[in-house]
Amino acid sequence: MSVNRLSQYKNGSRKSSLMKDVLMKKCIEKMKDTRRNLHNSRRNIGKIEEEEASNAINLVIAEEMDNFSTDEKIAMFEELKNDLVMLEYEQFLNEVQNAGDEGLLAHLEEDVFCPNCTVYPLDVDHTGMLCRNCNFAHPAFIQITKSELGERFRKAFSDHSDRCENQLMPIAEGSKLGIRCRACPYFSEIL
Repeated sequence: MSVNRLSQYKNGSRKSSLMKDVLMKKCIEKMKDTRRNLHNSRRNIGKIEEEEASNAINLVIAEEMDNFSTDEKIAMFEELKNDLVMLEYEQFLNEVQNAGDEGLLAHLEEDVFCPNCTVYPLDVDHTGMLCRNCNFAHPAFIQITKSELGERFRKAFSDHSDRCENQLMPIAEGSKLGIRCRACPYFSEIL
């Protein structure tokens, strides 16, 4: 029987060609598995080194953070959060500019971001302004354009960030709106 199979294999019968294909596929799969295992073992070495470096960095950061008071940690967190929001916004604007979508860019420049949460754009109309994220609302008859309002907010935030790292908060008195800092004497009238 084995002589018969050997002759079928050598002579190229239909069964032998199927058997050749199956053997070839198994051989290729075994070679791929061997290569994959070798590659993964090398990749894991780098991963282990990255994890050790990351753990060492986290340990140093934790030791340094223990030296700060809770208020300092909160202030650093707020500053980092604001920096990240601004960085994401700038990256998004760069992507939009690179894409060449001028209509979307013009729309974004007209948005006025909430002075309270500084994340979401305000809904502004002639009756007032509203943030859908933090529910900041200021009912006022607004006689300036949306872009002027946005420019006033940007100027106030920019002027304040040159002097102080703390976050500004909106102050409303009747139909007037201003922004002040909790930590320093900064105040700017918006409306």
